[in-house]
Amino acid sequence: MECYSGYQYAQEPRAVEHPEGRAEVVAVLQRWREPRGPAFRVRLADGSEATLWYDEALDQWFMESD
Repeated sequence: MECYSGYQYAQEPRAVEHPEGRAEVVAVLQRWREPRGPAFRVRLADGSEATLWYDEALDQWFMESD
């Protein structure tokens, strides 16, 4: 996971690495905060959408794609 970190870590995702390779995040469609950390609904460069979230306690990113 590549992300922009300004005033806080994991402020906005920029790209994801997955088994098929690297995919740029072209749009953040929605952002919210869950108890475990920030979450994002994004559109990737190939047109697909995914939900990304960062678990602050585990210091780990997770991705769920459609």
